[in-house]
Amino acid sequence: MFQLVQGFTDLWLNSMLRAVIHGGAAVIFVWLFIVAMKPMLRCPAWVEHWMWRLVYFKFILAVLVVHPVLLPLLSPTRIEPLRDSSTLPAFERSMDRWADATIGSDASTDSVEKTIPTISATLSVERPFDWRRALLAAWIVGVIVNFSIFAYRYYEIAHLHLSDADVSTWPSVNADQNEFRKLGKRLPRIAVSDQIGSPALIGLFRPAIVLSKDFIRECNEPQLRLAYHHELAHLVRKDLIWNLLPALVQILFFFHPLVWLAHRRWRLSSEMAADELAMERLRVDTSSYAEGLVQIAVIALNSPIRKASFSLVSAVSSIHSLKQRLLAMKTYRRSSHFQIAVYAASLGVISVFGILPWQVVHRLEAAPFQAEGCSVGKPTYYGKNMDFEETTDDSRAASWGGGGDGYSLILDEKDKQSGERSAWIIGVSDDGFRTYTQCIDAKDLIGKRIEFSGYLKCDEHASGGLWMRIDSDRNSVGFDNMDGRPVQGQTEWSEYKIVLDVPTEATKICFGFLMTGKGNLRGDNFKIEPIGPIGNRPAPTGVPMANEPFVIPSKPENLGFELVAKSNAKSAHGWGGGGTGYRLSRDTETKYEGAASGRIASIGSKNQFGTYTQGVSAKQYLGKRIRWTGMLKTENAKSAGLWMRIDGDQKEPLGFDNMGDRAVKGTTAWAQHAVILDVPKTASEIYFGFLNSGTGTVWGDAFELTIVGEFGEGPDTTSRK
Repeated sequence: MFQLVQGFTDLWLNSMLRAVIHGGAAVIFVWLFIVAMKPMLRCPAWVEHWMWRLVYFKFILAVLVVHPVLLPLLSPTRIEPLRDSSTLPAFERSMDRWADATIGSDASTDSVEKTIPTISATLSVERPFDWRRALLAAWIVGVIVNFSIFAYRYYEIAHLHLSDADVSTWPSVNADQNEFRKLGKRLPRIAVSDQIGSPALIGLFRPAIVLSKDFIRECNEPQLRLAYHHELAHLVRKDLIWNLLPALVQILFFFHPLVWLAHRRWRLSSEMAADELAMERLRVDTSSYAEGLVQIAVIALNSPIRKASFSLVSAVSSIHSLKQRLLAMKTYRRSSHFQIAVYAASLGVISVFGILPWQVVHRLEAAPFQAEGCSVGKPTYYGKNMDFEETTDDSRAASWGGGGDGYSLILDEKDKQSGERSAWIIGVSDDGFRTYTQCIDAKDLIGKRIEFSGYLKCDEHASGGLWMRIDSDRNSVGFDNMDGRPVQGQTEWSEYKIVLDVPTEATKICFGFLMTGKGNLRGDNFKIEPIGPIGNRPAPTGVPMANEPFVIPSKPENLGFELVAKSNAKSAHGWGGGGTGYRLSRDTETKYEGAASGRIASIGSKNQFGTYTQGVSAKQYLGKRIRWTGMLKTENAKSAGLWMRIDGDQKEPLGFDNMGDRAVKGTTAWAQHAVILDVPKTASEIYFGFLNSGTGTVWGDAFELTIVGEFGEGPDTTSRK
C-alpha cells in the first residue's frame, strides 16, 4: 500500500509541477501578446478569448499527458556498451525495508562466498517526514474547498426565483425572436427576477436571459434590445459551457496566481467578443453601442445585487471591465473572411505547438556493440548469461543469484524457449516469493529509457512476472514487478516487457523474474537494451520512486523472536535473511526461552548457506568493543555459527567474524556463543545474525548486542578482515 501511495504522490507531484510551469509560461506568453501585439494587429476579441481557452487546455493536458512529445533536435548522443557488470549471488529486497550483510563461509565449505545480500521484508525503517505526501494532502483539502465554493455558486444561480417576461410590449425584441425562429434556432427563455442586478445569461442546460424588474422599468426599448442581443451573443458563443474549463483549472490550481490573472482576462475577452457579435447582429456603429452600454451600466451597477458564477455571464460586471470594453471598441474593425481564415490558421498552429507538452531531446545514435560473441552493428544489450546457457560447476545458472524460503531455483533442459536450457522456479510453499536475480552497473545507461524483456512460461498454479529496479546509493528510484498484470495460470512461452527510466542518480540496475505461491515458472532469453533517452516512447511501465533514503535502525529489535512480522505470520519482525536452498521460519515448538526461536533449515542445499540478518547504525558504538552473543541449537549441521560485520561509509568491511574457525557442527543442545569486534570511529553500520552452512538445521534465540569495553580493551576480539 505504501508503494502505491508513494507512486501516486510522485506521479501527482511531477504532473502538477509540469502543469504549473508550462501553464504559467502560457499565461505569460498570451498576456505579453495582448499588451504588445494586439493593439498593433487589431485582432478581434474572439481571437484573444480563444488564446485563453488554449491556455486553460495547456494546464489540463500538462496534468493528464504523462509523456511529452519528443523533438529530437539536439546533437546526437551515443549509447556506449557496458564495459563491466556485477552480479549478486543471492538477492531479495522489499521496496521499503531491507538490510545488507556480509558473512564468510565455514572453513569446511568448498566455495568461499564473502558477500550475501539479504532479505529483510520485516525490518522496520524509521521514516523522516515526507513533505510530498503532506503537500498532496493540503492540495486535496484545497480542491475540496474550492469545489464546494463553485458548487454553492452554481446551486445559488440554479435556484433563482424566475418569472416569464412579457416580450409583447417590446416590439423590436419580439421581431428579433420571430426572425430567429424562422432560422430554426432555439431561443432562450426571457425571465424576470428580483435576485439579479445586471442582465445575465444563466442555465447550462436550459438557458435563460434574466432581467431585473428595476432594469425593465428604467430602460427604454433600444437598451432592452441591446442587452438582449449581448446575452444572446453569449449563448451563440456557448460561453456558459466554455466557462466550465476555467472553473476546472481554478479548482485544481487554486494556489497559482497566474490562473486567477488569466481568469480576469478570460471574462473580459468573453464580454468583448459578445460585444462584437452583438454589434454585428444589431447593425449599429460602435459609438451607438457604447452609448447604450453605458446607459445599461448606470442602471445595473447601481443595483445592490451582484452575483458571480461560472454558470452566469452578465452584461456589466464592474466599472473596470466596462472601461476596458469601451476602449476596445475604439479599435474594433469588422474582419474580412480572409482575416478570419488567417486568425483561425494561426490559432491552429499555436494549438499544435503550444498546447501539447513537448520536449527537445538529443537524437539517439547507438554505438557499435562489441560484447563477446556479438558482431559490430547489432543492438546493444546488457547483462550476462541472459539465455541461461552458461552454468557453474554445481549446475547453477552462471551470473545469476536468487533463491527463497520454500522455493527451488534450477535449470530445465527439457522445457525451454530456445537454446539448451531455461531457468526454472519451483514453489512448494504458499507463503513468500522467490526470484532469479542479476544486477549490473547503471553508469552507461544514465539518462536512458531501458527495456527489460524476456520469455516466461507458467503452469496453472503459478503467479509471477518480470521485475526490475533502479537503485541509487541510498534508495530505489524506479521499480516494476508487473504488479497488476502478473503472469498467471497455464501459459505457453510468451514475451513480456518492463520499461523504466535511469535517472542521473542511479548506480545499479537489478532485474530478474519472480514467482509467488506454489507452482512452476520458467524464464528464458532475457535482454536489457536502451530504447532512447528519458522521455522517449514507449512509456515506463513502472513507477518512479523518489522515496526517502533508507534509515537504518539505531538499535536491535526482537532479538528473542517474540514478535511476528506484519507481512507474514511465519516470519519474525525485524529480521531479514535468506539463502538458496534454505527455509527461514519462526519456530514456536523449539526455543530456548520465550515464545519462539529463529530456525534455518536446509532443504536440499549442500554447499550454500542461509542466514538470519539484522543491521543497526554504528553511531552509539563508535570507539567501543562490542559483543554479539546468543543461544544456538543444531541438528545434523555441517557448519553453523554466529556472525557479525562492521561496515564503513562505502560499505567496506572494517571488522568481520563468522565463527569459521570454531563452527558449531553435528547435533548439539542449546549453548551460548559469542562474537567480539572493535568498532572503529569510521564505522557506519553493523550487521549481525546467525547462519547455517551446508546441510542440517540450526535454531537461534536470546541474542544480545552489548558494549564490553573501549576500542582494543576488554575481552579478546575475534576480528577477522
